[in-house]
Amino acid sequence: MSSTSDNGSEELHPAGQTTPPTAGPLATTVGAREGSRDVLAETAAVASGAEGAAAPEFSVLDFGATTALAVASDPQTALVPVEAPPPPPPPGPVPLEDPAWGGRDLLLLLVVLVGAMFVALVATAAVRAAWNLAHQLPRDAGFAKPDAFTAIPVEAGAYAIFLLVAYLLLRQRRGLAFAEVLYWNFPASRWWFFLGGGVVLAIAVGLLSRVFPIPKTVPLDDFFSSPAAAWLMAIFGVFVAPPVEELIFRGLLYPVLVRWLGRTFAEPNRLRHAALGMFVLAGWGVVGHAITGAVNTAVVLLLPFFFALPVAAFRIGKPGWNALRVATWAGTLLAWGAGAHALAYRPFAMASILLFFGTAALAAMSMNRALPWRTASLTGLAFAAVITSAAFALLHAEQLGGAWGPVALIFFVGMVLTIVRAITGSVAASTLVHMGYNGSLFGMMYLATSGFQHLERLGK
Repeated sequence: MSSTSDNGSEELHPAGQTTPPTAGPLATTVGAREGSRDVLAETAAVASGAEGAAAPEFSVLDFGATTALAVASDPQTALVPVEAPPPPPPPGPVPLEDPAWGGRDLLLLLVVLVGAMFVALVATAAVRAAWNLAHQLPRDAGFAKPDAFTAIPVEAGAYAIFLLVAYLLLRQRRGLAFAEVLYWNFPASRWWFFLGGGVVLAIAVGLLSRVFPIPKTVPLDDFFSSPAAAWLMAIFGVFVAPPVEELIFRGLLYPVLVRWLGRTFAEPNRLRHAALGMFVLAGWGVVGHAITGAVNTAVVLLLPFFFALPVAAFRIGKPGWNALRVATWAGTLLAWGAGAHALAYRPFAMASILLFFGTAALAAMSMNRALPWRTASLTGLAFAAVITSAAFALLHAEQLGGAWGPVALIFFVGMVLTIVRAITGSVAASTLVHMGYNGSLFGMMYLATSGFQHLERLGK
């Protein structure tokens, strides 16, 4: 006998039995393969109309994890393939560093830092002008030749604004506190070990300075114009500059570079794009450094945004392109063009040489096949350490007059600090080494000048 269910499908019932209507053809899994022959035989009997054959309501033959064949009780219904849901994709390779921010966040924070320097400079200039007027000092005192009492407030104010914006931007990323997001990880039981490591690093740099050509005086010496200025420099250099610099270079920049370069070295196509981008960046730096005049500088440095308009018009909407990516590249060119324009010749030349050598290295590596993920990650980590240390050295190059000997030593210090950060996974550890290093330098300076009372000895 047959009956019609609510949805119009016909169901077969053995004679003399009443079966509640079903919602349609159902299927279940028969795990035992030995029962498959009996089920097929019963199904064939129903299809041929054999009398006395028990008509099963439904049956399923399980042929594996991906496909099941459902046999409905309706003789008109054929075998229906039912696709099992696909298995979840395997987890991708885990990068050595996976920060909660990316390159766009870094670019935004760079813009904030530059803007904060400008704001702090204007505020300091206003305060210094009022001080000069009140004490009947020349109007340009502290500006014609910046001293510690002008430079330190500017840097301190800029750092304060930068830290505030970074905190507001990165707090609660991935549900973590600000210090956890930045891999602060203070080594509570071994802090003295890293602080002592900074002292050892200072001694090693002192020994290496006998090998490298070190000039008698550098522009940084001008900031030690008086004992009060020396104390201000020492306090700022030991307790303020190391934490902020480590946050910028080893906390924010380094992990993003490790992740990006690891992925880049794993894909030759990404390597080619990176080499092209670095070549354009190096060339644009040459243009930014060569131009003169305020109007020409403003026009030329803003050209990337004009070039970004046609790129945005033709590329946005295509795979991998969006307005934010175009704006990021334009902002990067603007930032490096402005930085190259502000740098003195020697630091700029060093940066340009590094960029062109990096371009050649990436282009050569892109000609080979993709590296295994582990090899690509370690290669990216090594390149990230070099780039981070080079940026750290260039930050101090202006203070050192661009002399390659002191800049090379600062690069060495940056490499040690980056290695400490990479091994320990702690920005606090590299900060303690940095503080120990700077503290040792100022301590030796204090002893050499009899408590900052004879600063004229610094150039001897």
